[in-house]
Amino acid sequence: MSNDSNDPKIVVDDDWKERVRAEREAARQARQAEPSSTAGASAAAGSASSARPPDDFALLVSMLATQALVALGKMPDPAVGHVVVRPDHAKQAIGMLTMLEQKTQGNLNAEETQMLDHLLHELRMLYVEVYKGPQPSSSTEPSGPTPEPDSTPEPDSPEEAREK
Repeated sequence: MSNDSNDPKIVVDDDWKERVRAEREAARQARQAEPSSTAGASAAAGSASSARPPDDFALLVSMLATQALVALGKMPDPAVGHVVVRPDHAKQAIGMLTMLEQKTQGNLNAEETQMLDHLLHELRMLYVEVYKGPQPSSSTEPSGPTPEPDSTPEPDSPEEAREK
């Protein structure tokens, strides 16, 4: 007692296959239309995504400078989610930038040289500021959180220190 009119009919849409073929053909033609220099560069890049910035000197310098800024407490550390001051890490990043400056001397264009000189100057000044601690400022802006004073009173004389 089966009723053929109530059974669902299966409809095969062959049109989607033709659309996929057309899209693939259009993509293939677009890749072939690229200039040979761009195609060579993209082939050398392998499977790198198009959102990745190009490899250049400025990117390398900015990565090292960002590491120094994080270590100096000027940016939150992405590993822990808050600001952590690590002068030894900052010193290493600044040292690597200094080494890079020495090794590339005479091989950089004017813009790259100026960028590296400026970054190194700024990072060194920040390092001195962090290493020496907060200096009294003449501005009215707060310079950050002030540490709470130690609640333990200092002994007035060596005799008082021995009694305690």
